Amino acid sequence: MAKKQSSKKRTPQFRKFGVVLQHVKGNIKNNKEVLARVEALHKEGKIKEYAYILHDKDTYTEAEVLSWKGVGKAPKVGAPKKDHYHIGFSVNGDAISFKAAAELIGVPTEAVEQISSKHFVGYMAYLTHESAPTKHQYGRDEVVTSLSEEVWGRDVDRYIARKEAKEAKLDCEMVVRAILRGEIKEYHLTDETREDLNMVYSLNQSKINGALKVASKIKLAKQATGGREMEALFIQGESGTGKTTAARYFATKLGKEAFISGSENDPLDGYGGQEYLVMDDLRGKAMDFAEFLKLSDNNTGSSYRSRYYNKVVEAEALVITSTKSLAQFANDLRNSDGESMKQVYRRIKTVIIVTEESYNFYEYDTSYQQGEGDLVQSYECKEVNESGALVTVTKEARLPYRYLGRTENEGLKEVRMRKQRSYASELFGFMSEP
Repeated sequence: MAKKQSSKKRTPQFRKFGVVLQHVKGNIKNNKEVLARVEALHKEGKIKEYAYILHDKDTYTEAEVLSWKGVGKAPKVGAPKKDHYHIGFSVNGDAISFKAAAELIGVPTEAVEQISSKHFVGYMAYLTHESAPTKHQYGRDEVVTSLSEEVWGRDVDRYIARKEAKEAKLDCEMVVRAILRGEIKEYHLTDETREDLNMVYSLNQSKINGALKVASKIKLAKQATGGREMEALFIQGESGTGKTTAARYFATKLGKEAFISGSENDPLDGYGGQEYLVMDDLRGKAMDFAEFLKLSDNNTGSSYRSRYYNKVVEAEALVITSTKSLAQFANDLRNSDGESMKQVYRRIKTVIIVTEESYNFYEYDTSYQQGEGDLVQSYECKEVNESGALVTVTKEARLPYRYLGRTENEGLKEVRMRKQRSYASELFGFMSEP
């Protein structure tokens, strides 16, 4: 006759336990006795490993308030929690029940729970809240543990890295969608302040680089139908007068991310979609005339040659700084001629001439009557003389820019940007304020 099976359920058995003890005035002594017992049991070999910490800076999160199941009315988000100890330990030998674990260290059974993470290190990461970045971050030196600082610190680092890697894989699709919508640019992915994006990008470079290329094609298609709005500025001045500083300042005040190009051979190398493109100390000889016209066109975009792959400029402002005059810059563009210079002027709406004493502002305007204050510049060019020899001659050009005035070079003030307008009036205005 078959033996009748017992209907009695088997008591769950575990090896890793977590304990939460309220650290209120009435039981501080008892809590310290519990901690001392845990340490003593470890020395006796009954507890394999342990760790504990006092959480005295915890506050209620929005998620905890929304899912409140405690006694009474839910607390407010950000309200402080009562001080409490988190104690974790694992036992040597056979697994034991919650009741046995509670009796072992001398706490109520209801204070004991299972540590569900596969390895004890997962619990260690929670003690400092490194696995919960939205909560208060406790220092590793606040944790008391049987593990050496080197061992548990190394294991926690690995645990956090694996956790972030797993989350990064899940987030990849979200990042790709944001790239295709134009919300995330290439430069965001390597921004040192965006560790979340750094992690996603490092683990999914192939997918994300593919998304960046598709996003460029989308942007280019939009720009090709007149979808680009870009303003071009030319900042001229001797070395050390503050041209690049001014360019950076304008970008900061406009709330735009700036890319400062320092390579003449490949001026777009490293450009990642920043809204403010500064081609610093650019010489006309470094760029082909037709290429410059494409780059500075404020209505229609196109791709530009770069070392590794062609770039689509998404900038709202193109700033050229130069020690040469605008007339010299325009004349020096490769494959240009005298008539070509006028096409360059049409694209550059604002000229700022910087000296050690002042900023002088000019605005492109072909309709005004030329007169005092016009932008007159000299430039050198090559010509064939009467004897047929190629010689360098100096010419003078009256550029179609209206003089707005000057401001003292004693610091920059406030600036706002309006699309499809010359910056000249606005920049001159904010720098003239008392």
